[in-house]
Amino acid sequence: MKVTISIADGNMVGSVLSDFSARGGIVKEIAGDDGKTARVLGNVPLSKILGYANQLRSLTKGEGAFNSELIGYAKKV
Repeated sequence: MKVTISIADGNMVGSVLSDFSARGGIVKEIAGDDGKTARVLGNVPLSKILGYANQLRSLTKGEGAFNSELIGYAKKV
């Protein structure tokens, strides 16, 4: 899945990136990291992103959101 994560408080980027990586996510780009807002673009397996909205809200104190888009299928490793 192609994922775009929007974070209203740029100071929370580290904890979001840590959780995203722990889910097998690969970060492609971090944009707008000016301390106020940030957007993280990356790829992650669908099976690892289920239920992510609740975890993201918890990490960002309700200020985070994400969108996902199917980009293809891969063999399970």
